[in-house]
Amino acid sequence: MSSQSEKDDIVDAFLLTATNPITKLQNKLLRYVRVTTDDKPFITTSGKVTKYYIDCKKYLATPENLKAVINQLIMSVNDRDFNEIKAFCTTESGGIPLVTYLSLRTGQPYFYFRKKTSDHGLGKDIEGRIKSPALYVDDVLTTGQTFIKKLQLIKDSGIDIIGYLCIVNRSNKTQIVIPPDNINKTIPIISLFHWQDEDLDRLTKT
Repeated sequence: MSSQSEKDDIVDAFLLTATNPITKLQNKLLRYVRVTTDDKPFITTSGKVTKYYIDCKKYLATPENLKAVINQLIMSVNDRDFNEIKAFCTTESGGIPLVTYLSLRTGQPYFYFRKKTSDHGLGKDIEGRIKSPALYVDDVLTTGQTFIKKLQLIKDSGIDIIGYLCIVNRSNKTQIVIPPDNINKTIPIISLFHWQDEDLDRLTKT
């Protein structure tokens, strides 16, 4: 039979977990995970077939949620000197709120890659203030294809990407290996959550 001291320790541990910012963020974000049946799966931007869709765009559309995410993203890269990071970058559109808020919080500029060259105005492929080295920011990483499609543009623009920061990593990777015929480097993936489908199977049932 447990002693009163052991019971108190269990209660304290529960309260600590329940009030932990990253746990609170996880619990809130899981409410935005949509589950479908196997015969009507979701198709992600990268073309991956899955029964789970994480609606980060809707989740980030409230100031409270956006602030909570940014606080945790900043903490997750605390081992890096923000003076080393000269800019934040992303590909339109999911990461734009993130790089905007990160820019406001850290004082570093941001830029973003257009999905396709603008057919009006200055006809740019990249918008914003380009600085290097830069930290690439995304809401959800599934396969990394959106980023990989921009590698030639990144190389041609002389941009050094030193990390890939995201809220959820749905891939089985911890780093992105860029082939020698392009930039020939390995980019670490820094994520708040690493959720593959089997993890979401478990998390959405609790």
